[in-house]
Amino acid sequence: MTSSFLTTLSVGVTRLSMTRRTSCTLVPSSPTGAWTPCRRTLSGYPLKAYPYDPRFLLVANFLHTGSVIVRSFRDTPVRFEASLTVCEDWDLWLALTTILGYRVAFVDKVTSIYHQVSEVTGLVSGAQLESPSKFALARTYINAKWPSADPVVVAYREWMGALERHRDDLIARRRRMPNLLFDAILDYLHGRISHGEWPDHADIARFFGAAGQPRERIPA
Repeated sequence: MTSSFLTTLSVGVTRLSMTRRTSCTLVPSSPTGAWTPCRRTLSGYPLKAYPYDPRFLLVANFLHTGSVIVRSFRDTPVRFEASLTVCEDWDLWLALTTILGYRVAFVDKVTSIYHQVSEVTGLVSGAQLESPSKFALARTYINAKWPSADPVVVAYREWMGALERHRDDLIARRRRMPNLLFDAILDYLHGRISHGEWPDHADIARFFGAAGQPRERIPA
């Protein structure tokens, strides 16, 4: 009997403005004693490499498309969701693992490089300047399409919704947004979910520490 697999490989995320080498340690993320892992690095650059966790996938799209190898699903009903303009891959990973029962293997080797420049706005960071964000709309759609009764998943989905509302309020007041916001959120989510910690809504504001000045590029 042939098994079906979805394999994720480590992705080296090169942030060209960040060259300082750091070690990986565990540090408290809040006064409640929760823990968040320092991002792993390679030659001083961060690695976007998270071991597979089905609960984490139900909360956020942490699998980079360029790092996934999938056994053919041509003869199945699973396809990309054409109605989505973003996050089609996230919906696909959930369909493959939920509908087809694909198992996931994590290969801890760097096989591709994804360049991110802190001062340059890309697709993901640019969408964080919109209200509502196209990613927030896609998340609402995916949460409804792939419901979960897992209390941890439900709690973190609610936390993500609260974060989006906080971000929308800042944008309405024409405040600056952190350029690599989603990457910081992924690190936080992985650290807490993997250690069995509940979300802390008091942590939301700390992701927007630099959002204190008006942003000229947002029209009045």
